[in-house]
Amino acid sequence: MKRIKMERLNALFEKMVANRADNDERCELRVLYQEYIDDGRSDGYQSQPAEPPMQVANW
Repeated sequence: MKRIKMERLNALFEKMVANRADNDERCELRVLYQEYIDDGRSDGYQSQPAEPPMQVANW
């Protein structure tokens, strides 16, 4: 995600936290946040494999 969009995302998020965002800004935030999430997925992120279950010793 480009820097300008990240800055806008941050500004809108701060407005939301302060409860000062209007409906258009809330919608824009949703769109930018989804783009941020999708961008992270498309950067080759591979989820970590689950750890193997612990083995219990049979004494």
